[in-house]
Amino acid sequence: MPEPHVKDIRIDLPKDVKAICDRAVDILKANGIDLEGALENVDVTKLAGADFEEVAAARKALSIAKIPALLELVEQFEEAGEPLLVFSAHRPPVDLLGERAGWEAISGGVKVTTRPETVKRFQTGITKGVAMTIRSGGMGLTLTRASNIVFVDLDWVPDMNKQAMARPNSVDRVTGFVVTRIIGNHILDDRTLQVLD
Repeated sequence: MPEPHVKDIRIDLPKDVKAICDRAVDILKANGIDLEGALENVDVTKLAGADFEEVAAARKALSIAKIPALLELVEQFEEAGEPLLVFSAHRPPVDLLGERAGWEAISGGVKVTTRPETVKRFQTGITKGVAMTIRSGGMGLTLTRASNIVFVDLDWVPDMNKQAMARPNSVDRVTGFVVTRIIGNHILDDRTLQVLD
């Protein structure tokens, strides 16, 4: 099976999102996790529940801040008539695309029994794209009509991301496909991506 070509798009973040991310980085530092240094042998259990919630909130804010760049990409693919898959660890980008004309969404709130119909409509060209949370749409769905995937952000579990990335692949596929990742210009997003890679 062909390997995907991965390309990254970097975006600037609004000041309020940068401030949320800066706070998350400070919390990590206070718990002995320095994002600028090596992350080997880091004891992430040092993070208290409330502290981790702030880090998770910063990641969610990053996903929301990427929506304008995501919509620009979606419009480009739609204008070119190219089917598209979009993945996010967070629901706001997925929910937004699910409301867009010609799109459907798969997230934890979508019944498993309805997902095959969503796949069928995409595979037959009825819909332009499918937006999915990585955990809900990343496994067990065959979406080979797509040659392009956009990742808004990544799941904490690398294997979940790999599974999502493989949705358009099959033993019959002879052409490669492109994975575009949207990355916010902040160390929190950069280092999360590096660690997961």
